[in-house]
Amino acid sequence: MTDAELDTIARLDEMRSEDWGGRAALFQWLTMPNRSLGGARPCDRLEEDADAILASFGAEISGPWHG
Repeated sequence: MTDAELDTIARLDEMRSEDWGGRAALFQWLTMPNRSLGGARPCDRLEEDADAILASFGAEISGPWHG
């Protein structure tokens, strides 16, 4: 992993609350296809799309969607 990728993961971990889930939940989120990233897995784009990944994770942890 590059320093940029490790920095992004550290920033995601700082954003995550224990109420949302543990680190295992974060790592699962990183490996699942993400609609806001065009179906890409965040872990595959950590270095290239750090800002988009951080924004997507922020939306994920902000609360449940009600429809």
